[in-house]
Amino acid sequence: MVFDPVLGKGYFFEIVCISLISAVVSEAVSWLLIYRKPHYVALVDNLEKEQKKLDKWKDGEESGNRGRSDKSKKIKSKDARVKELHRELQVIKMSSQMVMAVSMIGVFSVLSSIYDAKVVAKLPFIPVSFVQGLSHRNLPGDDMTDASYIFLYAISSMAIKSNLMKALGFTPPQPPAGQNPFFDMPDMDAEREKWR
Repeated sequence: MVFDPVLGKGYFFEIVCISLISAVVSEAVSWLLIYRKPHYVALVDNLEKEQKKLDKWKDGEESGNRGRSDKSKKIKSKDARVKELHRELQVIKMSSQMVMAVSMIGVFSVLSSIYDAKVVAKLPFIPVSFVQGLSHRNLPGDDMTDASYIFLYAISSMAIKSNLMKALGFTPPQPPAGQNPFFDMPDMDAEREKWR
């Protein structure tokens, strides 16, 4: 199918509007299921307080109090508490994410029935080979500058949803760098001490 600039612009704006509407509905559902609940608000406040205490204690240890093992034990216990709070936060968000996953499947099926095999945009470049599977999905022809609805929807959803979350203040606290809230990483110093 050849790209029609008039129809293409219409498809483009329709898909971006659908992406905007689905992001707003997604955040509204998240607000209903998660963000407005007192348990979530208390958990986020507690997490931020604990994280500030942990950062303050770590900064104090780095500035000179290296020999005190009781301080390092407190830091380890505070770090474990922060990890536990992040895990709780993820568990609370899981129900909303499941609802959103089911609704996104519905949105994709509707979009697929409307825009399948239609060129919705013309890219000014040829995408990298691993992106071409998404950008040229279900489109006839060899012109890799043709873009499918899935590519446009994915790009616009990523841009709109993250900015909407920031604008509404729904971004949850981030775990510290190198900290995975689901899996505890082994303490390498303790492991080395075992083998000495």
